[in-house]
Amino acid sequence: MAALPEPVAVADMLAKDGLEVIRQVGVKVNPLSRRMWLSRSMSDNDMLMARKDDADA
Repeated sequence: MAALPEPVAVADMLAKDGLEVIRQVGVKVNPLSRRMWLSRSMSDNDMLMARKDDADA
């Protein structure tokens, strides 16, 4: 199985398409309780939020 790209690699790919990463956050999961919460650590799971400047549209 191929490894997933690191957040910095994803940010680079988004930047090539004119998107700017505005937030990065880690996500922790408890599989027993099926709960998720945000974390400062992006060591396990992470999410990126990006936006495209309207002037580029």
